[in-house]
Order: sequence, then structure tokens, then C-alpha cells
Amino acid sequence: MSYVAVCETSRHVYIYRQPGQFGGDLRCRSTGEKVKKIARQQLVQLDAGSNVVGCHAACENIFILTTTTLYVIGTS
Repeated sequence: MSYVAVCETSRHVYIYRQPGQFGGDLRCRSTGEKVKKIARQQLVQLDAGSNVVGCHAACENIFILTTTTLYVIGTS
């Protein structure tokens, strides 16, 4: 898979993606070396008031089941 998802029991899902090509001019502050790939992190904040009871990561979606709602998060 190209990502990993960490799901809290209360309201956050952290999505970490594999490093990918970066088209801009980004440089490391300490060495000055040009950065060719960067990894991305996303934070998904679910509605408050319901606890997460299940999580499933598939190739193109993440399914989060709370006590009141089923969330489908697209990963592409």
C-alpha cells in the first residue's frame, strides 16, 4: 500500500503517505541539499460525540465505523 492510517478511538485519523516526487524547489535547511521526494501527512477530524468502533484500510478507501456513522475516506 502507499499509505498507513492510524485511527484514534475518539475523533482523529492520521494518514501517512509514502514519499513521492516533488516538483518544486525545496531545500533542506541544515544542508542546503535539494529535496526530490517528500512524504505527506493528513489529519482527518471526525464529528465529536461518537467513539470509533472499527477501522478498515483498503487500497483506495479507509472505512471508519463510529457508534453513529460510517465514514469513507478516499485515499487517491
